[in-house]
Amino acid sequence: MSGPFALPSTPNTSDTEQLHSDTTLACQSMLADRFRILSPLGNGAQATVYRAHDELLNIEVAIKLLIGAAANPHQMQTLRNEVLVARKIQHSNIIRVHDVFADGENAFFTMQLVSGLPLNERLLRSTRPQQYEQWRLDLLEAVLACQTAGIHHGDIKPDNILITDEDRLMLIDFGIGHTVDTCHQTSGNRQYAAPEVIDSGISTLQSDTYSAGV
Repeated sequence: MSGPFALPSTPNTSDTEQLHSDTTLACQSMLADRFRILSPLGNGAQATVYRAHDELLNIEVAIKLLIGAAANPHQMQTLRNEVLVARKIQHSNIIRVHDVFADGENAFFTMQLVSGLPLNERLLRSTRPQQYEQWRLDLLEAVLACQTAGIHHGDIKPDNILITDEDRLMLIDFGIGHTVDTCHQTSGNRQYAAPEVIDSGISTLQSDTYSAGV
C-alpha cells in the first residue's frame, strides 16, 4: 500500500484463537500479588482485558494485559505511553486509567471498570432518537476534552466507543494516542481516519473531530 499510513494486519483466525487460548489467564489467578482475575472482558491482537479484584483497595478494576511486554522495550514503551496519555484527561465520557504494573515478563495497566457494550455491538439493538442525540453529545464532549488537554486520540471508531449499561458513551483505548507535540501518526483504522492522516501521516486536533463525525 502506498503512502505513510499503515493498516493493522488481519491475523489468520485459527492463529488468533490459538494465541488467545495459550495466553488467557485462569480465573482466580493473581497478578503482581495484588489483582485477582475474575473474568476476561475482551481481547485484541496484542492485549487482553480482564475484570479483576484489587485485593489492596478492595475494588473491582479492568486490566489490560500484554503478554511478554515487560521483556520487550518497545511494547513496554507503548504501554507506558497509553497510560501517560490517558491520565492527562479526566472526563466522565473518557475511561479513567490508573497505573502500570509488571508481573514477570508480562505487563499490564489498571483502569476504571465499566459495564457496557462497544458501540458497534450496541447499534445492533434498537436505538431511540434521544439516545442517539445523547451519544452524539457525549462523543463531542469526549473529543473536546482531548483537544483541551492537547491530546490526539488517533483511533476513534465504533469499537473504541463504549455504551455503558446506563446508555452513556465513553471513549476508550488510547493505545496510539499522542500529544500535540508529536503529530506523526502511522497506524489506526483507515475507514475512520482523517484524509490528512492517510495522505501524510500528520494528525491535528481536528483529525479526531473528523473521525468522530464518520
